[in-house]
Amino acid sequence: MPLRTGTKIKWGTVTVGGTTAAQTPRMGEADSGGQQASVLLQMNVAGYVQAVDANDTDSANEYYVVADLAAGSTFSPGQMGGNTRECRGYYTHSVDTRLWFDDGAYAVDTETPQPSSAGGSGSSSTSSSTTVGFFGHQLTASESWSASQSASRGYQDFETESHTSHKSNLGGSEVVHQRFPLRLSNAGPYVNPFSLVGSDQYLAGLPPRAAGNLPLVTAASFKALAPQKQYPRTARLHVSVTVWMAKVIWWSNAPAHWFKNPVGQKVQLVGEGTALVRPGDYDLTRGPGDYPMQTLGVVTGSYIALPWSHEFSWAFDVDFAKGRVTPA
Repeated sequence: MPLRTGTKIKWGTVTVGGTTAAQTPRMGEADSGGQQASVLLQMNVAGYVQAVDANDTDSANEYYVVADLAAGSTFSPGQMGGNTRECRGYYTHSVDTRLWFDDGAYAVDTETPQPSSAGGSGSSSTSSSTTVGFFGHQLTASESWSASQSASRGYQDFETESHTSHKSNLGGSEVVHQRFPLRLSNAGPYVNPFSLVGSDQYLAGLPPRAAGNLPLVTAASFKALAPQKQYPRTARLHVSVTVWMAKVIWWSNAPAHWFKNPVGQKVQLVGEGTALVRPGDYDLTRGPGDYPMQTLGVVTGSYIALPWSHEFSWAFDVDFAKGRVTPA
């Protein structure tokens, strides 16, 4: 049974989190490295108890834990190593957020925001603020459960995807997994760094949230797996934020000799000589990419895409009986 609207908080809210950072490596002659990416985690956690049968005074209880990143959590790509018509990045290409409990102690009940497509133009999203009204507002204001207003957590330039898994019936953990890929830029639809190359062969601008702070707004309720009259045991809640960042830069020399060091990744060509293929075919997960540009049929240089990924992670022990959430 889902957590019913209006169910009162048993304990909480408890706010936990911290800040962690990582630096991009130097990926060749055209890249100095050292850009400082960081995640500020501010997560509200609360516990709920509801009767299986609201009309039975002797009914067993169901226990829920609600975790909400939208208490101030943000990802920042840091001060970009370049933001000109010939160099953009490192900027935010996509962000994955994951929440789960160890050992299948809890199943996923509800998540937000719901999947949605990007809804703005590449140049229209100029505000970095977001309105939250799903868990964050309900927990701190009315102190009761509400599963409404998830649409307020979307962005104009980023899509919302859900990849949540349900494995408790197979003996595994259920994982809330949401992905927020960049979908629009000043050049129009965005698929990969080469989407920024405009018809004038210069790089288009980025939306503010791709170049600056991106609020993290994933929230979920988790249900203890079996109704019982005793509080569930202490369980470990994991939070993971995986970011994909990208840098695209004009390079007038053949790139292959410096791409292979120091990161050990091979160049993925999206164009060879005068026979160009679609730049949309480039996949960041396969390593750096090379998009040759032409003038009168002669290759004069390339746009180089440099991808970088990093996972930021935290763990907290949730003691339902005592209403405590402590770093693990």
